[in-house]
Amino acid sequence: MKKYLTLFLIILPIFCSCNKFKEFKDYFIAFDVAASDATRIDCEGRLECNYVVHLASTTPRKPIIVQYSIIPGDGLVEGIDYELATQKKTVEFFPGVFNKSIKIKWLPNPIDAAKDNTLTIRLESSNSDINLGFPGPDELNRTIIITKYIN
Repeated sequence: MKKYLTLFLIILPIFCSCNKFKEFKDYFIAFDVAASDATRIDCEGRLECNYVVHLASTTPRKPIIVQYSIIPGDGLVEGIDYELATQKKTVEFFPGVFNKSIKIKWLPNPIDAAKDNTLTIRLESSNSDINLGFPGPDELNRTIIITKYIN
């Protein structure tokens, strides 16, 4: 029995160290932390997608307003390949709200594979000193890149 307990105590730290969580000391606003910073959309599909922006902080005392930009590659045209279902270029986090969505309707339209068929959504600025993207120099998940592709 003692032998198994010793073996267990040796192996336990190995398994426990595999799933370490990163703890951030600073608050931040970023695209959904469970999602990747890149995704793909089939050019033949008709979809309405929600790109979730998450506020990681305590409950704000006043609304936090974040401005974002939509940057299409030279292969995508608004109204032909996609439509912005969310017309405002801001997301507003009111007290008690921690997730907001930017909605884009993807329209079926063939693409030219030789062109840049990406749409980038970038969090640009806010009325608060909160980090945009994960804290750190890389600002991970401050942008999300959606690629329209041929299936």
